[in-house]
Amino acid sequence: MNDLEDLQKSKDSTEARQKLEQIKSALESVWKKEEIYWSQRARIQWLKAGDQNTKIFHLTTVQRRQKNRFLRLRNESGGWLLGEHLIGAEFRNYFSELFKSAGPRRWGNILDAIPRLVTDDMNSLLTAPFSEEEVSLAAHQLEAFKAPGPDGFQGAFYHKFWEDVKGTVTGAAGDLFNGTAQMRIINQTFIALIPKVLANQIKSVLPEVISESQTAFVQDRQIQDNIIVAHEAFHYLKLKRTGCKLEAGLKIDMSKAFDRVEWDFLVGVMQKLGFSDFWINMVMACVSTVSFSVLINGKPGEPFQPIRGLRQGDPFSPYLFLIISEALSRNIMKCIESGEIKGIRIARGSPTLSHLFFADD
Repeated sequence: MNDLEDLQKSKDSTEARQKLEQIKSALESVWKKEEIYWSQRARIQWLKAGDQNTKIFHLTTVQRRQKNRFLRLRNESGGWLLGEHLIGAEFRNYFSELFKSAGPRRWGNILDAIPRLVTDDMNSLLTAPFSEEEVSLAAHQLEAFKAPGPDGFQGAFYHKFWEDVKGTVTGAAGDLFNGTAQMRIINQTFIALIPKVLANQIKSVLPEVISESQTAFVQDRQIQDNIIVAHEAFHYLKLKRTGCKLEAGLKIDMSKAFDRVEWDFLVGVMQKLGFSDFWINMVMACVSTVSFSVLINGKPGEPFQPIRGLRQGDPFSPYLFLIISEALSRNIMKCIESGEIKGIRIARGSPTLSHLFFADD
């Protein structure tokens, strides 16, 4: 501070002015870093740029931390648990049970309705080695300031320092392709990057594989299409007054749908659709090597490994869920063909409507 005061007094000299400019630039850099830090902590998505908002970011972070803070938790027996250790253990037990497999089952009758739709050309596209361009595209598609993974790095890190880290990241993707990757380690570092590469690869294949009853996450389809069709279908049912034939519509919600996906069933569906074993093994390497830990008051608890389920927030999970849902869609279509289910026609000459799927993540 004394040096700064001396410079202020002698600011008429060229050397003093240069030093003052250096100090000013250094201070601005520190202030900018502080603003970015609190912006990341606040996770405010509606404000991307503007004046410095360190104060509002700081207050938002503090408020969110207080709102999300656990002081006590009521367990299933009605008792209260106090302390982060007991609360964390209760959450861990709950999610461990949720991600526990229901046991081996026979899927034959369900899988029989699924046709082979993936061609050799599609498999060649999916099993081509990862290029640096594909990995770079996936890296730059990551959200800049979404919550970081266990390694603490957000998408903005890869955006800014891609030239420095691209060799390491591309090498890790290549190790996955060659089967030499230690996926449990990769899943704790490049947590969304490699699934993003796989997601980009499968986008061009899905329109040929997924039936028209599913419109979400499929290229050149809009989820609004099914919303409009569903609205028209229920409007038709509401106004229908003639005839003795009764018709009805059901809206069914799959509770914890992502969390209850059985991995052996996912493998079975992919095999029936015609995906190559090489690609299936790559997918399952990403799916089956994840580990979860519950954040209690900002502190991660003891990790645990699931034995079923798809990871929420993973860019690849919605596409895998579409593949899983195709088993249900094909079985409904089989029932339509056999006459077990009739479906409805909402207008003369319109196609038969039997089911619509809505998937969101």
